[in-house]
Amino acid sequence: MRNYYLEILELPPNATEKEIKTAYRRLSKKYHPDRNPQPEAEDKFIEITQAYDYLTSPQPTYAEPTTYREPEVSEYERWRQQARERVRQQKREEAAAKEALIRKLVGYFNFVAAAIFIFNILLATDYLLPKQRYEQRSLRIEKVFEGSRYHETYRYDDLHFEDFTLRINKGEFVMKESFERAEVIATCIFKKPLAAILTEGGQTNRYEPAYGIYQFFGLTIPVMFLLLGLYQFFVKVPDQQLSLAIAMFISLVIQLLAFFIV
Repeated sequence: MRNYYLEILELPPNATEKEIKTAYRRLSKKYHPDRNPQPEAEDKFIEITQAYDYLTSPQPTYAEPTTYREPEVSEYERWRQQARERVRQQKREEAAAKEALIRKLVGYFNFVAAAIFIFNILLATDYLLPKQRYEQRSLRIEKVFEGSRYHETYRYDDLHFEDFTLRINKGEFVMKESFERAEVIATCIFKKPLAAILTEGGQTNRYEPAYGIYQFFGLTIPVMFLLLGLYQFFVKVPDQQLSLAIAMFISLVIQLLAFFIV
């Protein structure tokens, strides 16, 4: 029977214990069900495990023939069942290790989730509180180009006041020789500009940012509260919690970019 199992491991009759272990590692990686999607891979993996178990057994309970013969059915089934149980145990251990890792990552993310909640509470409060108006005395306009270093496109205009900067779509504002009055409306906590009101030649115009933490990217605030609610109260499966954590982390990166860069 030894030769039969050596053939399964693709080894010659005189294979050493080291060669058996090497062959098992190579073939088990090749046919492991998690790595090989072929339908017959699991059966092949069980055969390989069965052969390895037999060949590395310290005390065989039956005589070993010197020439190849088909193993007895009952004997073959016993080893096959042992191999199947070993595969199932290996899958259980891998699943348990994966779940433990996910739970550990989720545990670390709970601190990040608390910070996300506080940050978004501040953003929502800042947006809902009464806005402040700031009188401005100077204005400078600067064109903003975006794109690669070899092909840049003129997309926006930055309106630079002495205390604020607003990025508006190109062409919305045409600089005149002077303005009679300039006023910026901003939030009271973070001083984020929401609009600029300019009076030129007796005519008053209102300019709003093209994007910002409270414009287009402001959608991330209710989305973040929704994800936090699902994460904290409804979703308890570790895999799903990890997916929500990744979604919240991506949303947080977008918020921070909109908050600090825009």
